[in-house]
Amino acid sequence: MKQRTKIFLNTAYLSLAVGVISACNSGGSPGDPSTPVNPITDAGTLMVANAPTSVGGNFVAVEKSAKIVGNYLVVSWAEASASGNHVETLGMTFDLANSQNVVNFSSTDLGSSYGSWICSDGSSSPTDACKAITIDKAAGVVTFSNQVLSGQETSGPSSTASNITLNGTLHFTPPSGSTATPNPGPTPVPTPTPIPTHFVSNGINSALLSGAVIGSGTAVVGNLRKQIAATVLGTNTSFTVGIAFATRGGTSSDYAYVILPVTNIGTQTLCYVKLAGITYRDSSGAAIGVPSVTYVNGSVGIVSSTMFTDTCLAPGETGMVADIKASLYTAVAKMEFTFETTSYTISVPAASVIPQSYSVQSTGSIPSINVKNVGSGPAQIGGANTSMVFLLDGAEQPLMWSFAFSDPSVPSVVVPVAGTATIPSYGYYDGSASKLLAFVGFEDAPLTAGLTATFGIALPATDICAAALSSDELMLCRIESRNQRLDSLKSSNDAQVSAP
Repeated sequence: MKQRTKIFLNTAYLSLAVGVISACNSGGSPGDPSTPVNPITDAGTLMVANAPTSVGGNFVAVEKSAKIVGNYLVVSWAEASASGNHVETLGMTFDLANSQNVVNFSSTDLGSSYGSWICSDGSSSPTDACKAITIDKAAGVVTFSNQVLSGQETSGPSSTASNITLNGTLHFTPPSGSTATPNPGPTPVPTPTPIPTHFVSNGINSALLSGAVIGSGTAVVGNLRKQIAATVLGTNTSFTVGIAFATRGGTSSDYAYVILPVTNIGTQTLCYVKLAGITYRDSSGAAIGVPSVTYVNGSVGIVSSTMFTDTCLAPGETGMVADIKASLYTAVAKMEFTFETTSYTISVPAASVIPQSYSVQSTGSIPSINVKNVGSGPAQIGGANTSMVFLLDGAEQPLMWSFAFSDPSVPSVVVPVAGTATIPSYGYYDGSASKLLAFVGFEDAPLTAGLTATFGIALPATDICAAALSSDELMLCRIESRNQRLDSLKSSNDAQVSAP
């Protein structure tokens, strides 16, 4: 029998996710009619079959948030062990316009294992649909009747695809507007603020570099990039966005590599900066693809003195958001999303790994990045510490993005003070660029007592994306893996913060 402890997380979301949610929060503020002032602390129990042993066969729920965001009813529940090392969360996003649903269940054991399972009515596979869930929006009741969620669990050196089955009833506080279809018209953002005319290193892990020509030059940029509209839903007082682009590596690909600069216009450093409920639309306004989430690439910070994350933005700092969708480049014309972030106590790592130059290995390839540790302590790069590269044109507008050093099966590298290292990159580009912006993921090494290695999440000994058949599929797998790890890490960090 699991012990249940009510947890109250030190969070301050700007807006709850519209999409897959696997992080618990307290959300909202008194007087916000869409947020329960007194969330339900005994929100029901689900029987969870075929889940890891640590789940204990059930999910005893505490309601964390229930909101109307745009045209969606978004509800999240959480359960945590008394120690705070085991976290379970359940998120539901229900489209009020077309009655489609997305449900995600995640389980994390800090430093040893994690798993995430999902059903989605928007999935291309009918077997993955949320067909065994009924929702009474007026009463605030959700019933699961042998609902199967598919996903993956990682424990120690291995990752395994698995399904879990949910049965039972959960309760939530019906927010205002949950029984009727709200006005779907989003609140547009003012004219996008262009990205800075010159990116300045954040002094921790990024730099703008120029050098040899990147790309095969067999395609013109106009056939590889197009501007799309970006609309922020909900309340947002902390960020401004630049111009959004959909790009691709070559004219034969219809994968959309989406790039959006995000600037912190607030007065405090924020971490786990996340675009949630990302919905892409065509020129007619029709939604295309399944809603998704992705995190910003920004500064590396130590959150609540326990964990490293490269998703932080200091006041005035600009980070870059990357996303990718298959079969979307031709059709996509706009994107809309909510901002989600968390306020923690942030400290600065002793190490500081700054990109110095890049090296083009072969025609058309994304270059490797040469870095130097200019900090006061050694750094560990590689493994879970993913780095990213954004190709830029002469005006420093984005052209393409790619991962660097994101294969967890590659051993981590320790870079001593004043030491250098080369970070390999992946991907291809058929256009032409001579500038790039690089972000390096790292953590202090050797780790100070109490800090958690590899961003707090156990990783497989082999690359879980090794089965990808193409460069585009590899990038899609890697970004989904990064977002899943960050969701799990954030849930673990919140549990540690809230543990007695």
